Amino acid sequence: MEAGQPNKNRIGCIIQARMESSRLPGKVLLPLPFSGGPPTIGWIVSSLRRSSLDLIPIVATSREPSDNPIADYCSKNEIDFFRGSHHDVLSRFTQLIDSKGLQTVVRLTGDNPFVDTQQLEDTIDYHLRNSLGYTRTEGLPLGMNFEVVDGHTLLNSETSELTDTEREHVTMHIRNSRNFKKGTREVKCGLKHLRMTIDYPTDYLVVGEAIEWLNKKGKMNIEGLSGLYSDYPWLFELNQSNYQKIIPKSLKEELQAAIDILERSEMPRAAEYLTQYFKTSPTQ
Repeated sequence: MEAGQPNKNRIGCIIQARMESSRLPGKVLLPLPFSGGPPTIGWIVSSLRRSSLDLIPIVATSREPSDNPIADYCSKNEIDFFRGSHHDVLSRFTQLIDSKGLQTVVRLTGDNPFVDTQQLEDTIDYHLRNSLGYTRTEGLPLGMNFEVVDGHTLLNSETSELTDTEREHVTMHIRNSRNFKKGTREVKCGLKHLRMTIDYPTDYLVVGEAIEWLNKKGKMNIEGLSGLYSDYPWLFELNQSNYQKIIPKSLKEELQAAIDILERSEMPRAAEYLTQYFKTSPTQ
């Protein structure tokens, strides 16, 4: 059923999903685990539906024919979905805010299937108690952090003169602006270095194995993941060398990312050379 009718519930969990991917095409519909199971979208929606909060999961994809499989999957599995602009992802969010009457929005992506619902509920509570326009978490594994945004804040951000990049990356303008009340909820779990996102084939294998193990144990949360990491740390070494694409805000940030990549690739001399150049260059 395609989104369109207003909903009295106030918290919308909008899941961005596209079939397009340069490293792992169609990853949002790949079964987890590989031997057979729900796709990433299915895992996300199931987790949200288990929440004690009255959340509204909505998959937001594009009108491109290549994304028809996402719409078909949602229709067959009674998952609310919306199809909008290909590149202007922000417009998908604002149209949903208007049509659904959303007051609070959780931004999720279809390649991050492992959702700790308790952490999400605590983040939403933090966001609402502090009357924030934008909240993010820090300290969780890559792919498990959350962004919570006030609906009016997102609508107001669209009235600004935004670049194409800012319209594609929904919260970029809010994160970089001083015009919004923002907060960060710190989570100290000791697992920040883990990759629980799916970008490369090795990510898919690691996340799939982790989810299968945790689901069988009934421990689909950060505590369960900590136990798995303690017992089988080698599993998470398989995708540690993968590079996470970023959008640097400055040359300084881009150079630091390059240094990190060199260090992870065990090229210490090149990393040190670039570090020294970074310290003395007038471009910093």
